Amino acid sequence: MTRSVRLSPPALLRVGALATAALVALSACESDGHGMTGHGTGGEAQPKTESSGKSKAGRFQLSWTTTPSPIVVGDLFTVDTTLRDAKGAAVTGAKVSLDAYMPAHMHGMEGLKPETEAVAATPGLYRTKGMRFQMPGQWELRWTVEAGGESDTAALAFSAD
Repeated sequence: MTRSVRLSPPALLRVGALATAALVALSACESDGHGMTGHGTGGEAQPKTESSGKSKAGRFQLSWTTTPSPIVVGDLFTVDTTLRDAKGAAVTGAKVSLDAYMPAHMHGMEGLKPETEAVAATPGLYRTKGMRFQMPGQWELRWTVEAGGESDTAALAFSAD
């Protein structure tokens, strides 16, 4: 037996919001085994505070570490990202931005605007200061890289406890 249900416009909006949240959460689960998303092999959140992988379109290779390590929920931390092109050469002069997002709660880092700058003494090293996870749970670090007329993104999902 099939039943039909009529939903009011506010109920339809809630259903749409739940479907969107589910899609966002599912997209955070796609991983290449190195913690970087966009390669479709599945994977779990990474508890490590260092990792490496390729950007979504494969234009850049990223590796990163945090200070302190491990990250302490509620405290500020710094992320050092080493950026290389697809052939392995250090990428200098790039515009790198990094943010964090909590897919299950659909919010980022509240009230923070982390700043990323190149570390002059080390070609390809970019330091982002002012990161903070205000609560434990599943988080996603999201990079945007613009260099040499190309742009690409990378993301890493992991659990902050």
